[in-house]
Amino acid sequence: EPLIRHVLAGSGGTGLVDHLARAGVLPPGGTLDLDPAMEAVVDRDASWLYDWTAGVLPAVLPVDFRPACADGLEAHRRGATDTTELAVITASTASWLRALVSDRGVAPDQAAASIHVTASAGPLFFPTIARLRALRLLLFRVAGSFGVSDEATRRIPVHTRTSPRIHSAFDAWTNLLRATTAGTAAVIGGCDSLSVTPHDEHTERSDRGRRLALSLQALLREEGRLHLVEDPACGSWYVESLTERMAEAAWRRFQEMELQGGLDTAAGAGALAKVFRDEAREQEEAFDRRKLVMIGVNRYAEPSEPPPPPGKAHDALRPSARLEALRSAMHPEKTHGHLHAPALLVSFGVRRDCGPRSSFATDFLGCAGIRLEGPVRVETEEAMTAVVSESESPLIVLCGSEEAFERFGAAARRGLEGRRRAATLVGVGRPPDGEPESWFMDSCIDESKALVAGLGQILSAAGLRFEAER
Repeated sequence: EPLIRHVLAGSGGTGLVDHLARAGVLPPGGTLDLDPAMEAVVDRDASWLYDWTAGVLPAVLPVDFRPACADGLEAHRRGATDTTELAVITASTASWLRALVSDRGVAPDQAAASIHVTASAGPLFFPTIARLRALRLLLFRVAGSFGVSDEATRRIPVHTRTSPRIHSAFDAWTNLLRATTAGTAAVIGGCDSLSVTPHDEHTERSDRGRRLALSLQALLREEGRLHLVEDPACGSWYVESLTERMAEAAWRRFQEMELQGGLDTAAGAGALAKVFRDEAREQEEAFDRRKLVMIGVNRYAEPSEPPPPPGKAHDALRPSARLEALRSAMHPEKTHGHLHAPALLVSFGVRRDCGPRSSFATDFLGCAGIRLEGPVRVETEEAMTAVVSESESPLIVLCGSEEAFERFGAAARRGLEGRRRAATLVGVGRPPDGEPESWFMDSCIDESKALVAGLGQILSAAGLRFEAER
């Protein structure tokens, strides 16, 4: 922070922006992505930005260089929900206008001309459209309260970036599809500029990834021509209704922040960081229980996908980070080949009970990179014992009727006694008492089981250890 302050501000007109302004080379439409509130979240004092911005306005306004940033993208990256992100942008805009207009006497329209907004674009198509439309309503509402004209408010640029939190290190090509949805929604929602996060941002960070990201932006503009229609979602009852609900919810959250002393106070006291952590944890839990779906990660994963390069993918701010760390830990190189062979799926009992459970087990275990063979159908307990005894698989998954699980589970346990190699028994379903031992299983999985917890129990039962930082 002291270095940034020295380079930008200097002393007595010796800062970088001052030099560039005198030389006439400030980039038209340029910005500085520095928000005092977001800097305070990580314990950096950037309150000096208010005085500095007020001082450089005469030089930067003629070329539309906007040093004041209302940073919703950083709030999103740290875990903020849509409502909180909107409230943070609104509160940050209010902080800038209060500091420039009320405290330093800058004209309202001049103050607004120094502000730009950054926001995220997520994979949920209609909510992203509605959120960016709601953002415009909130900007008009808060700027108007400081005397900013509608025309000056309309010119405040909103830069949108496709969310890095929705990216997966595994099956990274699906990130391109997410970015396409997010980018399209952002343009329809009314963003002024768009950046697409490369699909391999959390792995290779390759030239190809950057090229594809740039090509996607160009495709939306040059082939999709999405920029030629102003507010294409206008008139849609669903989008209009969702826009109003989001705007009202964000305004209430913004008012709560103001009653607590404003965004700078909340950020400096650590309250804002706590909100981000709590909301990030809620999203992580929703992902872990597959209510927040990421194709190729916690649904319909490709078991043969190799792990990402070590040290690049484990960004704890992404909901998928813990599952990806667990999947990397279950790779044959980390388990010394213990889970290298495919798991064996064995079905028994009433056939109609087996199909859905087989599909669930294949999907659930596939999220950890475990491939299933089968199902092998057995009709008797003796056949179950024989199948288990003859199998070389380190993981045997049983699915069938719950009323027959105890008998066939006991038969599978007897089959382990004749094996040369140890194996782990996993049951698909929920025992009446909740204990896998009542079905003679080492672990059980079902729809109520969180992914990381359920897969971690399987690892533990197999004698392997995994610890994921939250």
